[in-house]
Amino acid sequence: MKRLNLLIAIFPFVAIQTLAQAKPPPPVAKLSPALTLKQYLEQVRTQSPAGRALVEAVTMTELRLEEAEVPLSSELYATYGYADSRDNAPNAFTPQATKGVEWKVGVRDKTQWGLGTDIYTRTTHTTLIGVNRAILPLTDYYDSTVGIELTQRLWRDGFGSATRAGLNAQRAASRSAWLRNRFELKNLMLRAENTYWSLVSLNQIVKLQEENVARAKKLMDYMRGRSRMKLVDDVDSLQAQAALESRELELMASLDERAVTIRAFNTLRGGTTDDLATLPGLPADEILLKSVRDPAQRMSREDFSAIYQDALAIEGKAQSDQSQIAPQLDLKGGVFANALNAEAGKAYDGLQDGKNPNWYVGVAF
Repeated sequence: MKRLNLLIAIFPFVAIQTLAQAKPPPPVAKLSPALTLKQYLEQVRTQSPAGRALVEAVTMTELRLEEAEVPLSSELYATYGYADSRDNAPNAFTPQATKGVEWKVGVRDKTQWGLGTDIYTRTTHTTLIGVNRAILPLTDYYDSTVGIELTQRLWRDGFGSATRAGLNAQRAASRSAWLRNRFELKNLMLRAENTYWSLVSLNQIVKLQEENVARAKKLMDYMRGRSRMKLVDDVDSLQAQAALESRELELMASLDERAVTIRAFNTLRGGTTDDLATLPGLPADEILLKSVRDPAQRMSREDFSAIYQDALAIEGKAQSDQSQIAPQLDLKGGVFANALNAEAGKAYDGLQDGKNPNWYVGVAF
């Protein structure tokens, strides 16, 4: 009875000491979430130098698809000039010197049918020095003009044939560059996707081969034990050892192949290490091509489309060059009004009256 009481008294003390000396359980390592295919492709697109360059190239060439239309857009222009001329033999009817300042502002436009338009306003300030005012009373005046000029090409670039051919060539060249960049980006994404699934597959293969090695080792240990007890022949033990070595060689080959794939995997997403990312298992349905799951879908081939666009560009350039070697024959015409006054403001006001209409028609060859 005394011994039992002693044990009861000692037990709490021993239990407290045991709990105090016990080590806390190791913290459970938090597993990083598996890297999905969508996340990996986004890393390749945004983190790798090749991916970023191709994305920017696709965006740039897509913005340049309408570049061919730039020559047909309206053009605002302005000119300014100053002239100073002197007569070597002045008389009562001619000034000793003539000074003039001219400025002109207008909008030019060109259509794909060979018609060019020019809407402008022009002002000239002329000063006559040394002239007889009795003969020429207005020696300092402003001449303002507003009008529109039309030019229609008849032979060279006749009715816009070369212009349209050049536009088609430029459009085809821009589209070809855009398609080629899209094709290069698609190839990069396909290569990244293949590398992703290859690494997922190799992870599965390595896991299975490690299990095979473990089973082969257990079998070899079992056969060695039976061989020591003379229950089996030595040949059976050697066969088990050979099977283990064969499985180990298969595992080493798979590990080497996976190491190469890991480097390619990390390089494609802009990494410089050989660390193994956490990847999911191998879902067989996800690696099937969409065109296989849905026969109505077809994979696009931008490289073939780019070749076709190159042919169109060459054809358009040849047509444009052929039209440019023809002689030039243009039909020109214009309508304008002008007003002349000693004051610039009154010269501009005179344009609104329309009292001095003018027009002309001509041919340039």
